Amino acid sequence: MKTDMIVRTGIFVALTVLLSYIFAIHTTFIHITFGFLSTAIFAILYGPMAAGIMAAIACFIGMALFGQGVFFPGFYRI
Repeated sequence: MKTDMIVRTGIFVALTVLLSYIFAIHTTFIHITFGFLSTAIFAILYGPMAAGIMAAIACFIGMALFGQGVFFPGFYRI
């Protein structure tokens, strides 16, 4: 791995957490997030496998910081 890929992965993880948990639209019936945009851009740049790993890391960090339910690690199978 190159250093720039690790740095960009960290930036995109932070961006995904922000868009998924902070800048989300919460109502009684609807939960709209924009975290897919940063994951899609990362997938275009580095491919689907790296984007899946990045999204799993972002989801784990977001759940640890802003947990809104029960953490189920079964969703992280690759």
